[in-house]
Amino acid sequence: MAAKLDVAPGLRGLPRGLPYHQPVDRKAFPDGLRTSGQHPPIESQLRPFEAFPTEITGATVWEGSEIAQRQDDWVHNWTESELNELRQAVDAFTISGIPLININKYNFHIPNVTRMLQVARGEILDGRGFVLFRGLPVNTWEQAGPGPGPRYQP
Repeated sequence: MAAKLDVAPGLRGLPRGLPYHQPVDRKAFPDGLRTSGQHPPIESQLRPFEAFPTEITGATVWEGSEIAQRQDDWVHNWTESELNELRQAVDAFTISGIPLININKYNFHIPNVTRMLQVARGEILDGRGFVLFRGLPVNTWEQAGPGPGPRYQP
């Protein structure tokens, strides 16, 4: 007898050979497995089309040529202090033995990086809509694998 897969109804019956993910043990998520598509609309915030603005103004309106001349406004270069804070948080979290699936703001302390990311989030949501991060040394940080914790190459 074939194993029953926990697959979304819209994906059932797809041709063989298409990639699919293994079913997820939902008990591993203490708050439940959620995505934005699983929440009903907030009726009080729905507006008719006629209520939408006829012109868009503000920080979200920009020209590419203008953006190209002002890279300091939208490029964030990771500082050594921010990178050290990330390294220390990774080391502390790894030593704690807490499963990665349970990582949260209470057990992965990055207060300075958090403040910087909150500013970036505001820029993404209410400003020009993007931020470019430079200098995160992804090529020198290895993905966690067998062994005692993360490894960094100088």
